[in-house]
Amino acid sequence: MSKSASASVSSHKETLQQYQHGKLLGVKSSHLKTFRYVSYLLFLGLILILPSLVNGLQLRLATLASIWFVATMGLQVLMGQAGLVSIGQAAFVGVGAYTAAILATKHGFSFLLTIPIAGLSGVILAIIVGFPTLKLRGHYLAIASIGVGQIILVLMVNWRAVTNGMDGITSITRPVESNTTYFYICVAIGLFIAAALYSLRKTPVGLAFTALRTDETAAGAMGISVAWHYLIAFMISGFCAGVAGGLFAYNEGFISPYGFDLGQSIVLLTMIIIGGLRHISGALVGAILLVFLPPNLEFLGSSYMVIYGVAVLLVILFAPDGAAGAILKLRDKFLRKISGTSREGVTQ
Repeated sequence: MSKSASASVSSHKETLQQYQHGKLLGVKSSHLKTFRYVSYLLFLGLILILPSLVNGLQLRLATLASIWFVATMGLQVLMGQAGLVSIGQAAFVGVGAYTAAILATKHGFSFLLTIPIAGLSGVILAIIVGFPTLKLRGHYLAIASIGVGQIILVLMVNWRAVTNGMDGITSITRPVESNTTYFYICVAIGLFIAAALYSLRKTPVGLAFTALRTDETAAGAMGISVAWHYLIAFMISGFCAGVAGGLFAYNEGFISPYGFDLGQSIVLLTMIIIGGLRHISGALVGAILLVFLPPNLEFLGSSYMVIYGVAVLLVILFAPDGAAGAILKLRDKFLRKISGTSREGVTQ
């Protein structure tokens, strides 16, 4: 066991513990905790009153954003915490969607059963493809993930006995008729998973992810099972994608293979990059931006994609930690002013 490896992993653990107590922000713990609680209450209050503030189309977009929030959280664990690159997340979403749709329409399973099973289908797919592909790193893994996505897409198109091919699966009935109630259901599931993943960061598994992302060699020298923890990250990502796929199938009432192609994988990847890879909240911010931004730019006509591309580029250039990272930096400055200190913080 090398001294550098020990120092690396110990440093990550100490950093996280200090952050949790507000020490790295140069602010009082009481100020940080109060700000968090107030922010959580305001956010929950906004969620509760949102359906009464928007029209039907905007509520549908908000529901879709909450679904992609779940899928993008899986990418945050895989890429932001474990440091792996995947461009095939839509394939896992598709497997979860088809699992839920088939169980609901052909076997009469209830919503409470199909959603967990949809998540489990994503885990099973992650295990199947994880063993061979996770031996790769960097752009090789990214290319392999594209290949996996294309294989899954081909199966969706050609395995007509199960997927009904290009005709897709119809008559997927939501558990509730009210759009508002289904919005609350999707948000509740998303927040529950977010809380679980946030808690995961404080566990040995979460700390191992941090160590692997920073220095895989040092983490391995410390006795951390590299392959096993990468597979765990892949399984978590698959579970989130599967759950999101199930929610998407119920929300749309109809699914077809082209809803889960490479283009959708790139959209999900863009969400987490723009939102912020290092933060779970980045998945939420990215999902909201990329769901609400395109429809509101359509009035620009042919210039729509240019403006959209420039907006994405500006975020990447001037907010390398994503939109969520930029928001957290503003929060840090505000809290330092309250605490009467100019000490620069380090936001995890």
